[in-house]
This record gives sequence, structure tokens and C-alpha cells, in this order.
Amino acid sequence: MLAPASFATGTEAYVYAGHLADLAADLDASVAAAGQLATAFAITYTLTAPLVAGAMARFGRRTVMVMGLMLIGALNLLVAAAPSLAALMAIRVACGLAAGLVGPISPLAAAELAAPGQRGGAMAMVLSGLKLAFVLGIPVGSVVGDIAGWRGTFVYAKAVAPVAAVAIRVVLPAMRGGLRAGIAAFRAALAPAISASLAVTLLGIAATFTTIAYLGPIVTAISGLTGSGIGAVQAMFGVGSIEAPSSVPVLRTAPSATRVLALSFGVSALLLGPTRP
Repeated sequence: MLAPASFATGTEAYVYAGHLADLAADLDASVAAAGQLATAFAITYTLTAPLVAGAMARFGRRTVMVMGLMLIGALNLLVAAAPSLAALMAIRVACGLAAGLVGPISPLAAAELAAPGQRGGAMAMVLSGLKLAFVLGIPVGSVVGDIAGWRGTFVYAKAVAPVAAVAIRVVLPAMRGGLRAGIAAFRAALAPAISASLAVTLLGIAATFTTIAYLGPIVTAISGLTGSGIGAVQAMFGVGSIEAPSSVPVLRTAPSATRVLALSFGVSALLLGPTRP
């Protein structure tokens, strides 16, 4: 029941991407400027999530996640009524802050609930909700946008978050909070092995997600697809992220992560290259 938390946060992060051009036109902004909505959310979440999660550490995990999901739902309803891009941008920053109450805590809660030998699998199951968001959550948002416009995509995201909150509140047992993270926890990230892994992760995700916010306009420019058609392409992205580890033999048999990472970066560089319409 923790996977829906990741599903809800992943869905609301890019739910509007299929209708970005419509959003920009309606708010009298350029597509490039409208795409910065993703930046506002992502940078806020990245910089504040450890601090937000640390500040709330003393409170029960279930309570914090439910509160965060309900707040995300309320904020997305405000987004749907935003009168300007500036207002929308400010609310997306608030969404990034609210996501810090959910994203870092849900895998931690899974690890605490699982047996010692099953913690890695439990955390992976929770994070699979992010992949499912690309397979189902975000594409459905594009379909909703065909019916209700870009504002309707945020209303849909608003509906998803409370459902996840109710599921967690009803099924998940009450969990005590933990110790507030000190400066030592942040210093650990500066260790060479950890910082190198973080840098590689940053490069890989940045290379891929640079295009995600603008996927709608890109797909329309190349193929002419709009709305639901863009949703189908978004779903392919999610399916690929789920299927690759099990369907590509080298990912199962490689003796080290180095070969897998090199192959991944190489394929990404090839596929993300310039494409002529």
C-alpha cells in the first residue's frame, strides 16, 4: 500500500506534460517558459526533501505521508484554478515542498516494515509506483486533458493523491517516527563512493528527464499526435523502464554495474540524439 504514494507523487509531477502547449497558450506564455513548471517542482523537491523529511522525523510515518498526500491533492486543485503562469509556478513550488513529506518517507517505511533480508525488495516495490505512474498515471492524465483540458489534468492528479492517502491510512499500521537527521547524515553523502554514485545518477536522470516535460510538444512536432496519442507514447516510456531489467540479457548477467551503466548511457545518447520530423 506504500506504492500508491510513489504513484501519486510521480503522476502529479508530470501529469500536464501531454498538454503543455495548450497550457502555455492559455496562460499567454511560451512553451519553454511553461516547461519550467517541471523545474520549479523538481528543484524544490530536490533541495528541500531531506530537510522536510528530517524536520518531520519525530512524527509518525503514516501520519506524515497521509498529511503530505492530502496537501498535494489540495495544491493540485489550486493549480487547476491558477490565473497565470506565475501563480501556477508558485503553487508548483509548494507541491515540491509537499512531496518531501511523501517521497523520502515511503521507502523508509517499507524498509522498517519488512524483514531484514527483504528490505531491498520492499523499497523497490514502493519505488515501482513511480514507474507505474509513467505507464498509467501520466498517460491517463493526457486522456483526461482531451476531455477536460489541461486544468482537468490537475483535477485528476488531485483525485489520485487522496485515494493513496486513504489506502495508506486504512491499511498501513501506525508507525513511530525516528531520530531527526543530523549534519552527519548529509556528510555521509560526501563520501567518494556515495558522491560518485549520486553524480552518475544525476547525469543519467538529467539526460532522460530533460525531454520529459516537453514530451508533448516534441511528439506533436514529430508525429502530429496530440492528447491521447501523446499519452500512448508516455506509456511506452513507462513500459520500457519496467521491462528493460528483465528482458535485456546483459542486465541480468553483467558481472558489474559498470557494464550496465555504460550500455545504458550509450543507448540513451543514441536515442536522445536529434530527430528530423
